[in-house]
Amino acid sequence: MKAEFTIVGRMPGANEYTKKNRSNYHAGARMKRRETERAAWSAKAAHVPQFHKPVVITIEWIEPNRKRDRDNIAFAKKFIFDGLKMAGIIRDDGPDYVVDFHNKWGYDKENPRIVVTITDEIEEQ
Repeated sequence: MKAEFTIVGRMPGANEYTKKNRSNYHAGARMKRRETERAAWSAKAAHVPQFHKPVVITIEWIEPNRKRDRDNIAFAKKFIFDGLKMAGIIRDDGPDYVVDFHNKWGYDKENPRIVVTITDEIEEQ
């Protein structure tokens, strides 16, 4: 089984999240909750089914420009994985359930977004 959904816009990176946590613990917690819920609702709105087998997740980060470092951007996978768990799409985001993940990169000034693909069709290594 394979499913895909899109999160409109960008998510905060590691730098933004760290800054919020340093300014006020509650501000960081609010950011985490907001972004996790945004990922969960984006998946639910796309009618992503529940996955009962281990999955591989591919995230395509489509940024408006090349200003942010890729490792900073990809930090937001934490929000996405937790959102998938919150939405009941995956049972857990530990290594027994998310066996691998991949990042892809693109740029679109007019339409930044995050495209998430989940599959349980895992190739044996």
